[in-house]
Amino acid sequence: MYKKVFSMKRIISSLLILAMLCSNININKVEASEETFKSNVFPKEKTKYTLAYDDRLEFETNVEAVETVKVESNKVGSEEKDDAVVKIDPLNSDRIIAVGCGKALVTLDTGDVIKIKVKPAKISLCLMVGQSNMEGSPSNKDIIIQYQQQFILNEEGTVYNTYGPSNAWHARWLGNFGEKAAYLEKGKADEFVPDSLTDNSAEEGWKHTNNITDAPGALGKTGIDSAFADEWYDNTKEKIWVVNAAHAGSSITSWDPSKSKNNNFWESVELYKACERLLNKEIKAGHYKLGYKGYMWMQGEEDYNMSFESYLKYFTRMHKMYEKELKGDKSDSKYKKVTKDLDFGGIIMVRAHKKPTSLIDLLLTGPRKALYYICQQKTGIFKNVFLASQLSEVWTSNKNVKKYFVDKYGGNKKYSANNFMRSVQLLPTTLKEIHYTIHYSQLGYNEIGKDAAKNLLYSIGAIEKPKNPKVKIELVSEDGYTDISEVGVDTDMTILAKVFPTYLNKELSVSYNSSSVSYKYLNAIFNTSTMDTVSGNAAYSLKFSVNKSGIQYTP
Repeated sequence: MYKKVFSMKRIISSLLILAMLCSNININKVEASEETFKSNVFPKEKTKYTLAYDDRLEFETNVEAVETVKVESNKVGSEEKDDAVVKIDPLNSDRIIAVGCGKALVTLDTGDVIKIKVKPAKISLCLMVGQSNMEGSPSNKDIIIQYQQQFILNEEGTVYNTYGPSNAWHARWLGNFGEKAAYLEKGKADEFVPDSLTDNSAEEGWKHTNNITDAPGALGKTGIDSAFADEWYDNTKEKIWVVNAAHAGSSITSWDPSKSKNNNFWESVELYKACERLLNKEIKAGHYKLGYKGYMWMQGEEDYNMSFESYLKYFTRMHKMYEKELKGDKSDSKYKKVTKDLDFGGIIMVRAHKKPTSLIDLLLTGPRKALYYICQQKTGIFKNVFLASQLSEVWTSNKNVKKYFVDKYGGNKKYSANNFMRSVQLLPTTLKEIHYTIHYSQLGYNEIGKDAAKNLLYSIGAIEKPKNPKVKIELVSEDGYTDISEVGVDTDMTILAKVFPTYLNKELSVSYNSSSVSYKYLNAIFNTSTMDTVSGNAAYSLKFSVNKSGIQYTP
């Protein structure tokens, strides 16, 4: 109930500001009254509610008192019971916060008594790794303040985040931690994790877990983190903790666990495990239940000259070790409650690092070939690695950018209502507004984060896939965008099948009528002997299909 009510409040606020923005009214001088929200938004009170731990619930009128009936959860790291089940929000007297699990009574100033039951909240834990676009680097460091105004604001109590910056500048600006901020180094992961998941009282802002929410004093975080978390919660109504340990400018070689015990890979593992230890305590205390576990990967621009085979080799080693290291260990009490096989690896497709506003940035570099190959494997070690977003393949011109956003949102009102930020933004319609350097704008990051979360949730079965989606299969050549039928036949040529919607990539199947087709890269990259040496005619045909939709290629 709280989520629905407070979302409506945010939507109305956004639309009021948007109307003023479009009418050139001075936004700073106009304030919407609380009474307006109450008279138009809040439904008739019920006599009882069931909440999850750390939920907020807002009433039509002020809360006069709360009474604890039964406490069923403990303080973190203690056998002592929590002090209460719910408390009145000190900043909002018509709202309560679930601060324990159990039963309570809430008395409103109308005299009505409301029964409250609080249960453990289901929570997922997601590691975010890769290079600068995963960390949230700006397209221009001079406009970093703009990024801080445009990240998606989550509702307090729905999502959590931890960010281990790759350097001091990123700590100061991407995490907004200040001049003396810490950055992630081996042996210092615990410095970024608080004593409890809901404790944001530390002087060090990098220990706060509410920085991507609308909580008073939240510092913010650039990049996809907040949008990913927002979309996850909106679709599952389950909380998520995103842990960002990406490292700007990093090569995949620095994520190779066999290269060193003190590199980006092991730093990310150390941070994730520090978060696991805290979550283990929270679950033991009775506050949460474990949901999904996994990681998101966005990297490859730095390695644009690396071969397909080399990138695949490095990624394979990294993926296998993440599966081992992030699983937990039931024999160790510090990880017993969070031990579980990883549910997913999510891939956000990268570009070629050529020219961000040009089609040449879609060139099928080694990393791009390898990542598509990995995501289209149905079995084997990559069966749970999914393509989460390929908006990089869509945003190639002003026309395509405008079409994407108009098709999804229609116009400014829906865009504003679905993308709650510190400052209201109009619907992006040009490439420059989302991606004009190697780094995305914050509006671009927002959309990628939402797209990645939604596709991933479809892929792992967390939410039901749309019925009878319109399927599109693009067969492109080595340059990454030219239709293969327009390319002259050549020996050992590359064919890549791009599947839309993105969540159907693992559904791609290929049939062929010739043994000349290479088996090695089946379902992704075809290295083919394309000519019949006797007749000079094509020796094969290929059919690519997803469910009942298909496309045939005969050279």
